[in-house]
Amino acid sequence: MKLSMRLLLAFFLAASFNYSGNALNAAVFYQRLPYIKGIIKDDKGAPLGGVTVSVKGNATAVQSGPDGSFSIEANPGAILVLTLVGYQRMEIAAAAGAPQTYTMQLQATSMEEVVVTALGLEKEKRTLTYSTQSVKTKALTQARDVNLVNALQGKVAGLNISSGSSGIGSASRVILRGNRSINGNSQALYVVDGIQVSDISYLNPDNIASMNVLKGANAAALYGSAGQNGVIIIETKKGTSGKFVSLSSTYMIAEAQPSIPFQDQYGQGINGIYNKSIESVWGPKLKDTLVDTWSLVPAKAGTQYPYLPQPGVRDAILRSGHNSATN
Repeated sequence: MKLSMRLLLAFFLAASFNYSGNALNAAVFYQRLPYIKGIIKDDKGAPLGGVTVSVKGNATAVQSGPDGSFSIEANPGAILVLTLVGYQRMEIAAAAGAPQTYTMQLQATSMEEVVVTALGLEKEKRTLTYSTQSVKTKALTQARDVNLVNALQGKVAGLNISSGSSGIGSASRVILRGNRSINGNSQALYVVDGIQVSDISYLNPDNIASMNVLKGANAAALYGSAGQNGVIIIETKKGTSGKFVSLSSTYMIAEAQPSIPFQDQYGQGINGIYNKSIESVWGPKLKDTLVDTWSLVPAKAGTQYPYLPQPGVRDAILRSGHNSATN
């Protein structure tokens, strides 16, 4: 019995020694990481508090104090990530020793888009309760049209432009969101520097500082019934200090669109018979023969002319249009 008790006691002592040995070994081989210290400031030298400092690839993170100082466990050379709302993200290499000073730069933020509304008032676009759209003036000067109105084609949603039929530079009709009047007067209102005008085709695109299109009824309320079809508000450039020189040149060529093909196989007449008194072209097939002239000029009475086809005779009256502008 005594021998059994001694064996059992020896077993418990051996187990206790092994457990203590493992704990001792764990304490010997565990090493705490060194503390990396630093101070964070802004670009003006003021301390930044509340900056999140984390170890890249690790969950360890701390925040800088009101004086900008921080202390974090990390191996020298580890990558520290500094983040703060309104400042650029910053990654630095951890350095042991004396606290290092780190400077964070402000995050560049875009300005709120400002539009010119009725009476020339400037407001933030996101605060408006009606539909409006701004047109970038750079788009008006690249591959420009001689007529400023035509340059708006495809740049404003719901804007339909009908070019005039009198050639390059002719007046154009501007319709916003379709026809609204039974008498056909759906033309948008133009306002240039606070003054209502009937036409803007004379304006130089290089002199335009901003262009805004007001579409809703509320947007044009201050212009009365004249603005019921929408308002196009234009602000021109003002003089500035210093010397600024710019040069632009535009050259345009206009070609007539191909018309429908005309037949040149059959001449004047009807039912295959030549008749100089009618305008129909259902006469006999054109060939090298002489027929009585259709002219009503008394001096040509009784004369004849060759009954031949005249292909391309209509194209001969059309020429290429040329227009150049230098500013």
